[in-house]
This record gives sequence, C-alpha cells and structure tokens, in this order.
Amino acid sequence: MSKARIFLIFSAACLLLYLPILVNSKLILERGNDLQEFYWPIFYFIREHIFSNFSLPLWNNMFFSGTPLLPDPQSFLFYPPNIIFLILPIDIAFIVSLFAHSLLGGLGAYLVAKYGLGFSAKASVFTGLAYLTFPRVAGFLEAGHYGFVTAGTWLPFLILTAIKLTKRPNFSWSVLLAVSLSGLFFSFTTLFIVSALLFILFIAGSYLLLKTSSVNTLIFSALGIVLTLGLTATVLLPQLEWLPQTTRYILLQDRDVYPKWNGKVEFVKAIFPHIFGHEKLINELDSEKWIASGIFISILALIGFVKLKGMFKTLIIIIVSGTILVSLNNVSPLSSLLLSIDWYVLSRVSTRVWFIVALICVFLAGFGFEILQKGRFKRLVTLLAILTITELIVLSWLRLERPYSERPKVPVSLFEFLKKDRESFRVFCVNRCLSQQDVAKHSLQTIEGYGTIYQKNYYDHFIQLSQVFWDKYSSTLPPISVYQFRQIQPYAAELVDYNVKYVISPYKLTGIGFKFIERFDNFLLYETELVHPRAYFVARGTKSEIEAPVLYYSPNKIVVDTSKNKARELILAEVWSPGWKAILDGEKEVEILQTRNKLRLVNIESDTKSVEFYYNPKSYQAGKVLSLFTLFAILLYLARELRKKGFKRP
Repeated sequence: MSKARIFLIFSAACLLLYLPILVNSKLILERGNDLQEFYWPIFYFIREHIFSNFSLPLWNNMFFSGTPLLPDPQSFLFYPPNIIFLILPIDIAFIVSLFAHSLLGGLGAYLVAKYGLGFSAKASVFTGLAYLTFPRVAGFLEAGHYGFVTAGTWLPFLILTAIKLTKRPNFSWSVLLAVSLSGLFFSFTTLFIVSALLFILFIAGSYLLLKTSSVNTLIFSALGIVLTLGLTATVLLPQLEWLPQTTRYILLQDRDVYPKWNGKVEFVKAIFPHIFGHEKLINELDSEKWIASGIFISILALIGFVKLKGMFKTLIIIIVSGTILVSLNNVSPLSSLLLSIDWYVLSRVSTRVWFIVALICVFLAGFGFEILQKGRFKRLVTLLAILTITELIVLSWLRLERPYSERPKVPVSLFEFLKKDRESFRVFCVNRCLSQQDVAKHSLQTIEGYGTIYQKNYYDHFIQLSQVFWDKYSSTLPPISVYQFRQIQPYAAELVDYNVKYVISPYKLTGIGFKFIERFDNFLLYETELVHPRAYFVARGTKSEIEAPVLYYSPNKIVVDTSKNKARELILAEVWSPGWKAILDGEKEVEILQTRNKLRLVNIESDTKSVEFYYNPKSYQAGKVLSLFTLFAILLYLARELRKKGFKRP
C-alpha cells in the first residue's frame, strides 16, 4: 500500500469525521464552549498584538483586570503550529488546525501499529483510523477543548518513541521524544504530566523487569527528557514561578473533583450511550462524562486481549482497572483515598485519564483485526472493520450535533456606545453578559473573566469588588453559582479604583455611586461616578486623585508621564503581579508595591519625568536562553544528519 494511498484514506476518514463541522461550523465555533469563550479570544488577542506591536503579548489585559498570559498553561503562546492563526482568519484557522491535528494523530497511530508493534499494513491502517475517529475526539471538539485535540496528535508519537528507544536507542529518537513531550506540554499540562510519568515507568519497566532494553535506552531517554525541559523552558520556568500566586491551590481547600456520577450504572451507560440510552443519553451527558466507545471496536479489542500473552494481559487489567477506579470519582470504592491525594484534586476532572483506556482499546482492536485477518474469513473481517469505523464516525456525528442554547447577547448598540468613549476604562457586567469573544473583538477590558487559572490576589479582592462572598474554587469571576442565583450589587467605591467606568446589569443597581445612562434591550448601562484614571498620584491628606497621563499602553509595557507629579506615590490601576518591573526615567529600577486592593504602587522622586512599567519575568529571560540553546543544538544535529545523507547519495 503506497504512502499516497494511505494519506488519501486517512484524509477521507478525517473529512467524514469533520463533515458536520464543515457543513455547519457553528457546531464548534458558536456554541458558547471553551473554544468560543477562551481560546478564540486569546488567539485573536495574540494575533492582533503581534500585528500591531510586532511582539508576543506576555500579559492579557482583556480579563480579570489583567492577568499573566505567558505562564497560562492554555495560552498556546509558544506552540509552533499556531502560526497558522497569523495566516488565516481565526475561524478558518481553528477548523484547519483541528482537522490537521486529528489527521496527524491518526497517521501517528498508524506508524505506531506498523513500525512500533509490527502490524500488517491493513491492520495498521485500521488502527490509525480507529484512533482518528474514536468518539472521545468528537467530545473534545463539541466542548471546544482545543488543547485536548492537539494533545491527541502527540500521544502516538510518544508511544512510537518509547517503543523505538527500547529497541534501537539513538539521538534521533531522543529528539522525537522531546518534540512529542513538548507538543503535549504546550497543549495540555495535565496530559503532559501523566504521559511523561507513564513513559518513565515504561522505560524503567523495560529495563528492570522485562530486560528488553539496554543502558543506552536509559541514556537516550534521559537525554530526550532534558531536551524537553530545554524546549519548554520559555514557558515552564514562568509557570513554576507563577503557580504559587494562582488560584489552583484553592482546590485543596475544598477537595472536590468532577464529574459527579449518579452511580456505576450511569458510568457503564456512558461508555455505550448509543446502546443504553440512544440519542437522548448522548445529548444529556456533559463534556466530562463523554467517555463513549463503540460496540464493534470493543469486540475487536476483546479478541486482541484474549490473544495476548499472560503477562501483558495482567498488565492491561491493572492499568484499565486503575483508570476506571480513578474515572469513577465519587462512586469509586477508592473515592475517599483519591480525594486525600493532592495531585488528584488538582487535576479537577477525573476522566482526564480516560485517554489511557481509549489508547488501549484502539491498539487492542488493531491487534484483534491483525489476528482475524490471518484466518479464512478475510472479507468478513474487512466488513467488521468498516462497521467499526462507521459506528465510531456516526457516534461522533451524534455528539457533534448535540443541541445547544445560545446565551443572551448584549446588543451591538451597547458596544457601539462604549466604542465612542475614547478614554481608558474597564467594564463590568454583573452576570458575565459580555462574551469574552465580543470583548476581544471590541478591544474592551473587563474585571470579570473565565479561565482555569488566574491570580489568587485578584480572586480574593474580587469579593470586595462584587460584594458577594464565596469560598470555593471557581473558573469564572464572578462565579456562575453566584450570579445565576443572586443579584450582584457591586460596590462603586471599589470599582472606581480599578478604572471601572461602566457597569452593565439586567436589573436595577441600588448602590451609591452609579448613574443610569441608557437601556439596551434587556440590559441597563450605568456609569460610575468619580471613576479614577488608569494612573494617578496619591497625595497624603487629600481626598481626590490627580491623573498621571498614560503615554504608551500595551500588554507588555506601560509608560506614565509623571513630569507634573503632585505626590511621591503613583498608582497604576492594574493588578499587581511579581513579573512586572518599574523604571524611573529609563534608568533607575524601583520596587512595585502591592496596594491593599491589589493594584500597583511605586514611590517616585520629585523630579521623575516618567515611569515605565514592563512585564518581563526573570524566569522568562532564563527560559528563553535555555530554549534557544536547545533548539540550536537540535537544528545543528538535524543539519548534520541531512548533510550525511546528502553525501551518501550516488
């Protein structure tokens, strides 16, 4: 079977999988999922900043009154394939990127089957197609989990590398290991950690227990891990520095993990929803409960399992059983024990490890196909393979076509009103009525936001801004559990400190300091009285603030004019973060202090003409050097290898 034919087969299968999306892109682009509410705004923001400032934005000033973008595990800031978002329109780029990643992942699984496990060409193609069309992918697409789809691309290459390192260890496989692990790291950190640990266990087991690898395996595996650390250092080091400042550890205060199963029966039904509950169950299962598989692929996987040697059977039983016990979460017999383990709680979603079962199912099914095609009923086996892939695609289509309801949108006229105001200001909608996509499109800045991780100091202070109390981790500010059941009445005196000029509400605000402006459909627009400017002097003994003009404003750099300073203290209405530095008159670096309400304050001298704030963490500077050195070493090696092959040509 030629390479061109194999590529065409996989391309056709990928087109079939994505057919509902290609016909109606709204299925993933406009359903209020993570893609629309998180990834789209971030990627748009990065793209616009690069085009306007010719640099990467390391700070996100759209949400949460400003939050670090560089160390955000889901920002994809340094993910090389995302260069496509600079070339194509955002919507088209998302579809092309997702399609390409799915296709490459399927081809990767084919390579694992053929060159790693030694399957025949037909069995390898079947294995790759099963991986490509496995329904878990459709669940990620529907939920807008862009990172999971991209991570799925790199898993097969990591598996291939692990196998090859035990057989023919060399530097080339170390490089592929580094590339695969780096792809996982930039895609989804949790998956990266789990995959890296499994890789280390596999290599250690092959050397210590199975005796199937040599010392060179350990050497080149360790070298691959070192290269991974080098390639990811640009982001890894800032992440490690920022992590203690984030909301992630709040999860340990109220130890809770999702999804919550209604019982073990629901868990079993979720594996075969089209059999037990038909379309209704497929639509009812939320994103984290989507662990669906097909009947035919399960039968083939069972055949493959039966034909395995005893030792491998035992190993798979242990791995699958462990994954199921973790995924069962609240109905697991080990529930109490799991909740006592920090890493389990910090993962937040128990079914994130279900990819392990999916991988085992796919490759066991490929092995089962390999066994059956050696028998007398080859045509029947081919038919079974077609039925398997068809079932997986149809199940994926049903999930992608899952009905969704659009959230109430703020009318365009309100955005047009805000656009007329040329001043620097922030906006607050008490029930998060402003979609983050619209905020990005209209270049607004808000104090609310949605993200899996952000700054703890701001999280704490938001209670004062919104005047509501909660004590649990929340991916949104204000928390969904608050604004859906209570009418938030914010405190104007706190909002003005954050340069909040406008407040949007579906109901009347009763607090002091709000001036009603206009009604836009179902939304009321208020203006805060005596709003503070973005930067201002604070004079002791005075009740009013004196504006300090902002000369230059970008995500990474802010320059404030202090030539007419009236006091020694300058406040910048931006959230304090340790990665920011301040320079007086381009020469003297001064410490940025944190005010009681988590803003930035610097003490200036009487003759200071300007203060430059810039975001450039030391960890980022060190990480860049390590990453560039590692990349240079890899490119040098590849150039040498290509040169050698060139000399070998007749």
